[in-house]
Amino acid sequence: MNSESIANKIRAKLILAGALIIGLAALVSYFMLSNIKKNVELNAKNHFQLLINERIKAKMDIALSNAITLSLNTDIILALENNDRDSAKLSLNGIDSAMKNGTSLKNVKIHIHDKNIKSFLRAWAPDKYGDDLSSFRETIVEVKSTQKPLTAIEVGRAGLVLRGLAPIFNLEKEYLGSIEYIQGFNSIVADFKKDNEYLLVLMDEKFKRGNALSKEDQVSNYFISQKEANKDFANELSTIDINKLNKDGYFSGKKYFYTSFPIKDIKGRVVGIYVIGEDIKKFNELLDDSSQIIFIMLGIMVILTIVFTFITMYLFKKIVTNGIKKFRDNFAYFLKFVSFKINTFHKPAVYTNDEIGQMLIMLNEAADVFDKKNKEDMKVIGEIVLTMDKVEQGIYKCRIRGNSDNPMIMTMKTTINKMLDVTENNMSELVRTLGHYANDDFKDKVKISQNLKENLLEVMQSVNKLGDALSNNARTNLENGQVLEENSNTMTSSMQNLAKKANDQAASLEETAAAVE
Repeated sequence: MNSESIANKIRAKLILAGALIIGLAALVSYFMLSNIKKNVELNAKNHFQLLINERIKAKMDIALSNAITLSLNTDIILALENNDRDSAKLSLNGIDSAMKNGTSLKNVKIHIHDKNIKSFLRAWAPDKYGDDLSSFRETIVEVKSTQKPLTAIEVGRAGLVLRGLAPIFNLEKEYLGSIEYIQGFNSIVADFKKDNEYLLVLMDEKFKRGNALSKEDQVSNYFISQKEANKDFANELSTIDINKLNKDGYFSGKKYFYTSFPIKDIKGRVVGIYVIGEDIKKFNELLDDSSQIIFIMLGIMVILTIVFTFITMYLFKKIVTNGIKKFRDNFAYFLKFVSFKINTFHKPAVYTNDEIGQMLIMLNEAADVFDKKNKEDMKVIGEIVLTMDKVEQGIYKCRIRGNSDNPMIMTMKTTINKMLDVTENNMSELVRTLGHYANDDFKDKVKISQNLKENLLEVMQSVNKLGDALSNNARTNLENGQVLEENSNTMTSSMQNLAKKANDQAASLEETAAAVE
């Protein structure tokens, strides 16, 4: 099996972790960029909504204040009360001239209605009057009903207009009719243009009345309700999905960024939309500024991750890898010590209290314990060697007295001492028995333990057999001695008789010889 370095494994995991962190940061940055774009779009939308609301409100406040002021004009009140259109016309002409010369309001229109909701005087078309307005002029109907001033955006023949209306009363507080101050959106369009922003006031085509609006004024399903409009802005708007623009509230085109807001009339019906936008480059610059922060943060994250990874790898190598190498070297030295390849273990110095330092301390403690046990074992083994040497010399009274924590050594000590006890006892039996045999006492026997087997059992049994043989031989010798003794006595008696007879024969022979002579 190929060896693998822990340092390499950790290094690979650190690099992988760094790559994952960078990948995660990139993914988060991607979502953040998406959110930033959406936030920038929403912020731009909110910005334009705030601007249009403020500017429309300012415009309506002007219309309302002027309508109220005009409704209190004595000449207009008397003209309406007396049905004197010429007097009213003269008064409105003076007011209209004063406004055009003294203010920035150049395209203002004033319209007076009688109490029957019929046109009394149109300042811009004095010859057109007396027509019934009740069927399509809901603001006038509302003023007559509530007899209170109001402002509203309402559909006109030329599109949407801003109207400020106020009721007209005589001195007896009798309702005489109403007056309206009519404004277009051109000044608001101009205000947006000053900021390099664009506004289109679009009326829904289904509210179109008359022929004042042509196809040239149309953008998709809407008609432009202003005199001045940026053609390029309107042309690109014609190419996009306005339904999607209305649904989302914003849209990024090729040249412009668009936002849309609904326009509601006095009844709350959506009669058109404001489309406000700016050059897409300006929008992208704002987006780039916000995105640049994300890219800077991502770059910092990548750099920090790489630096952190390399610092971690360096510290790991310096602390962990070197520590592991130190432990590995000392552990190999410890293995040589416990395998008796060396006699002494030089304990490594420990300077830290981390895991590796604790492992080195445990290694030193293990070496101390092993050295102590080894010395105890060597003491016992030394006693065993000396005891075995004495046993070899035939000395069986010696015993092993040393102790050890090693259970195997203690088992060997106990076993040897028990063997010596049994062997000494058997040898004592043999010595005692053979001593009796040496003294011609053949009656004694060796006591044989039931645990004896093999050679020593044969020796013990042979000694007992020897005793039996010696006893039998002694008995036989005794019997043979007694027979010899009896035979000796008989032979002695016979010899005595023979000698007597020989003596007698000799005497006889002597006598015979003497006689012969």
